[in-house]
Amino acid sequence: MAALREWAAGGHPGCVLHAFSGDQAMADEVISLGFFIGLAGPLTFQNARRLPEIVPDLPLDALVIETDAPYWRPSLPGQA
Repeated sequence: MAALREWAAGGHPGCVLHAFSGDQAMADEVISLGFFIGLAGPLTFQNARRLPEIVPDLPLDALVIETDAPYWRPSLPGQA
């Protein structure tokens, strides 16, 4: 977070936090800094606990849907 705060304070453009896996507090702070939250396949993984809980409360204009296909494909029902 210190590096992101420094980047934002330097007047640099926002960025995407690729494959975000932080908590609500981190999401709130990076959004307030003008950054975007990148959501990828891990959001759908069975072991993803925190992220599916916070995503519904994030502003849509702060979200970026991304992929590293085929390496981070969505987990479908019945898949690990």
